[in-house]
Amino acid sequence: MNRFFKSNRFAATFFALFLSILLAGCSSGPGLEEEVPMQDTLAVQDTSDQVEEPHEIVVEEETTNDSLLSFEEDSLTAIDSERLRLEEELQTARRELQVVYFLYDQSELSGEAREILQQNAEILRRFENRPIVVEGHCDERGSTEYNLALGERRAATVKQYYINYGLPAELLRTISYGEERPEISGTGEEIWARNRRAVTRLP
Repeated sequence: MNRFFKSNRFAATFFALFLSILLAGCSSGPGLEEEVPMQDTLAVQDTSDQVEEPHEIVVEEETTNDSLLSFEEDSLTAIDSERLRLEEELQTARRELQVVYFLYDQSELSGEAREILQQNAEILRRFENRPIVVEGHCDERGSTEYNLALGERRAATVKQYYINYGLPAELLRTISYGEERPEISGTGEEIWARNRRAVTRLP
């Protein structure tokens, strides 16, 4: 009887020990312990990236804006300088353009007038896209209607010379003032000779 009891007690103890080992092994598997560090590592990396990105974007944006501002300032300076240079050249050309004079009641060009118009044409070539105005004038003798027509013929003669020289016809415009705008006021041959003229202008 004692031997049977001892045998069953040993078997029960062994079974209980085996069962506890089995349960302990199932409750603490290796997969559960390995997942936790990976999640922590990913969380730390994401937090680090979120902190650094705004700083990098701000620095790059500030640098780009500074470069654009510098480029715009340089461009404006270059445009202003070019505009100033062209304006100075235009003012100089206006002073250099010469007047041609005509004989009494005539609209033909003299040899001296042709030389002057050649010099004018060379100046006007530098402003190929700018309109050119040729004014015709007369002295005080004659009727208003006659002098307006004579002034127009004088302006047209100068215009045709410029066209033959190679200046664009579409840029040339003529106007006659007749006796209305004398260069010198008064009476006498010397004064009249100064008023019989054609004037070339760059508006």
